[in-house]
Amino acid sequence: MAIDEIAKLEITTYSGVQTIRGLSQDFRKLDLLPNPRVSVKGFLGSNLFAIFPEARTLLLRWAKTNLETLNAETAQEYLLEEVIPKSKNMCNI
Repeated sequence: MAIDEIAKLEITTYSGVQTIRGLSQDFRKLDLLPNPRVSVKGFLGSNLFAIFPEARTLLLRWAKTNLETLNAETAQEYLLEEVIPKSKNMCNI
């Protein structure tokens, strides 16, 4: 489950209705939540890559060296196990 995967990365999750509602309103005011009805154009549309440009470089380098096993599942695994923790560590420095 996604919450379990995030917990492994030591990222705080919130589940209270009022908390989620308040965060959603704040994020929308700051324009941090994209409209889900608007399609994202291409690979560069991800917020992860906007916040951590190094993540895109890491993923592309990994993908080029793992073409035989490259698919959505292996890319997700690499992002969760390698790229996001590295990005989180860089943010905490």
